[in-house]
Amino acid sequence: MAAFVVLSVASLGATAKTEERPPEITYDASSMEADYKTHMMRLKDVTITYGKMTVRADRALATASDFKNSRWTFNGNVRIDAEPRGNLRSDEAVVEFEDNQLKRATATGNPAEFDQKREDSNAVTQGHADQIVYDVGPGTVRLSSDHHPEDRAWVSDGRSDIRSPVIVYNLREERVEATTSSGTTSGPDTRVHVTIDPNEAPKIDSGGTNKPKASDPPKTQT
Repeated sequence: MAAFVVLSVASLGATAKTEERPPEITYDASSMEADYKTHMMRLKDVTITYGKMTVRADRALATASDFKNSRWTFNGNVRIDAEPRGNLRSDEAVVEFEDNQLKRATATGNPAEFDQKREDSNAVTQGHADQIVYDVGPGTVRLSSDHHPEDRAWVSDGRSDIRSPVIVYNLREERVEATTSSGTTSGPDTRVHVTIDPNEAPKIDSGGTNKPKASDPPKTQT
């Protein structure tokens, strides 16, 4: 599952780290309430643009008007776009910033969904879970679902599917780990399920077989 290297929220973090100065922030909303004493801000039917990232939601609540040190909570039809790399859709998303850098992004939904175009091809990685958490410090993306077994966390890169209560991908080491939730009893409904498309499996070159070529004369025994 090496295709699952970057989520759209991970692209957001890279933007914040590589820019020499914080990108410009723009707001477009049907209404805005700002309390300068508490530094709280509420927006409705909002579109926020920050560098290459665009966030749309029915409502937004922020602890500051910028991304220097703030916590943003988006509710209702949340969509985070980091084109051309990927998109994230959820019912709610909480995004935390420290010193103009993304610290953590948590998306929840029924389910939260993402799709991500691979950098080296047109293939698309997609997945869903009750909760998707991107943690910048350890460089991990954690997908988890605790509801009905059919609603397990799911990730697919078009060649293989992984379904499990918990899927953790380490962005730095390009390593995926699928496990059951802590405290979950063992059983067929809590096991990790992997499906591989045989049509995408490596094919053996027919020239390497030991079958004789049509032009080869039959060998005779002496």
